[in-house]
Amino acid sequence: MSTGPTNWLRRKKKNLEEMKTLGSEMRKTAQSAHLDIRDVAHARVTVRIGHNQIVLAEDLKAVRFHLDSTSVVWSALSESA
Repeated sequence: MSTGPTNWLRRKKKNLEEMKTLGSEMRKTAQSAHLDIRDVAHARVTVRIGHNQIVLAEDLKAVRFHLDSTSVVWSALSESA
């Protein structure tokens, strides 16, 4: 196997392409991620999904955290969840 500059550039390009693909897959996965809290999510806790986060200003009971188009949001947790 060649260890010259040409081979190094090919490996670098391949690694960058793989990182781009993984980043895209992570963003897609984060869009469907959610966190259910059946009891209490306490104030001042940071909830992070993907690159987005929210710091709770108050205690929340029975909530689901998820991503909307631009940020982490929460909604009431239904009885069936």
